[in-house]
Amino acid sequence: MIAKDDALTAGVERLNGLLGWWGVPIANGNGMINSQMKRLQQFAADLQKTCSDAYSGEMDALFSSNDRLARSFQDRLQPPLDGHGEHKIVER
Repeated sequence: MIAKDDALTAGVERLNGLLGWWGVPIANGNGMINSQMKRLQQFAADLQKTCSDAYSGEMDALFSSNDRLARSFQDRLQPPLDGHGEHKIVER
């Protein structure tokens, strides 16, 4: 992550230099672009975490419903229980 930050900082410095050469007033070296880039990075990180949390919740719900479905199917395959908790023997 540090390498990405260093590359981003170098890119922002080049952009500031270019904008200053063109005479753009926001490139006066006050770090305005740098602060905006940091805000964008934080927004992207928060968005990624939110998506990750939502996906994790969806997977938990999917696994839970899959387990319930599997148990339900297994219960259907077992013979019914009598009143004493034992399986009834069904003759055919």
